[in-house]
Amino acid sequence: MTGTARVAELNDLRPPAHFLAFVGALVAIGPLTMDAYLPALPAIANDFAVSAADISVTVSAYLLGYAVGQFFGGPLSDQVGRKTVGMVGLALFVTATLGILAAGTLEQVLVWRFLQALGGGCATVISIALVRDIYSPVEAGRRFAMVMMIVMLAPLAAPAAGTYLLHFGWHAIFWLFTAYAVALFFTFLLSIPETHPAPGRRISLPSVFAQYRAVLTRRTGGRWVAMRFPLAMASSGSVLMVFITQSAFLYMHHFQVSTDLFPVLFGANVIMLVTGNFVSMKLLGRIHPQLLFRAGMAVQLTATAGLFLLVWSGIDQLYPTVPLIVLAVGSVGLINPAGMTLYMSHYPKQGGSASAAFTTLMFSLGGLLGSLPNLFPGHGLLPTAGVMLGASLIANGIAHTIPAVDLDRAAVP
Repeated sequence: MTGTARVAELNDLRPPAHFLAFVGALVAIGPLTMDAYLPALPAIANDFAVSAADISVTVSAYLLGYAVGQFFGGPLSDQVGRKTVGMVGLALFVTATLGILAAGTLEQVLVWRFLQALGGGCATVISIALVRDIYSPVEAGRRFAMVMMIVMLAPLAAPAAGTYLLHFGWHAIFWLFTAYAVALFFTFLLSIPETHPAPGRRISLPSVFAQYRAVLTRRTGGRWVAMRFPLAMASSGSVLMVFITQSAFLYMHHFQVSTDLFPVLFGANVIMLVTGNFVSMKLLGRIHPQLLFRAGMAVQLTATAGLFLLVWSGIDQLYPTVPLIVLAVGSVGLINPAGMTLYMSHYPKQGGSASAAFTTLMFSLGGLLGSLPNLFPGHGLLPTAGVMLGASLIANGIAHTIPAVDLDRAAVP
């Protein structure tokens, strides 16, 4: 089925004007409930009379629950529909958040935090599929770029919101999470249509693994093409993950910047990511996404190579370093919308499973590479620059092995 025919088929859905804002708000659950929560960790530890190390386990519980929720939520949405999985996920999120507010021990907080993340993962993983269900591949890429611009506001606003609400006690932060998820739940219930073309009524957990196998082994014209895109995007996205993991050490420890300057330097990367998404939104439809995809990869490789050579040559100064990092990180905003356009074009009926496969790969590879510089203590910025360059080289190598994709024929086995 061509992209035009797909749009015609779903035209009667007529998603509301706030559809993309809703999808962006749904995706933002992840960064919101992580970043706004971090300033409250010392206060929560004090309330439960536990150490900082003990309370930090709740962060790991959240990451684990979020990964599990995404892993199962995507394929289940292919079985019973996006709306069912999304609303159940939001309901679980709200219930677990109220459980945290009522918890009397750290163990209870851990359990409820895991369940909160489980619900959040189920709710957010359907976001890409919601957009892909309605729009043609190129239009989906442009709309997803718009969604990501909305999502980028969360890492900027969430820590400030958490710090402000902490004046009213750490419980206020979780009341914010509750109100946010309740608003999303009723918006979903009352105004967002089911976008899956043929949702079923039965859940089959064994089928989840069969769905992943179908996604991972998908061939187009007898060639293994589709999964090369998330492999390349996960590798390029690891540059962003390495930066997030190492940013506090990089700026505050190595370069000794002040706590006032650190958020400015960090925010510059977010602004560049938003800029990359904006450029993608404008160019998709005018330029073939594969050309845009490779161009973004080339920009990142140039920036990471420049950073590595700068550090290797012994030029260890803040301001030559910052622009190269900002460009390397910001190029992900140019790469991902085009890459998602190409990747999701292969899965018109398996959007949930395909989306979950991508996010699982992204977070697992990003987490692995993000920790690598820590294995080389005492070497300054060189390990960080080296890992970034290595990740970008892998991404570019994979990207240039992908044959040209015909978007109208990509879904045809």
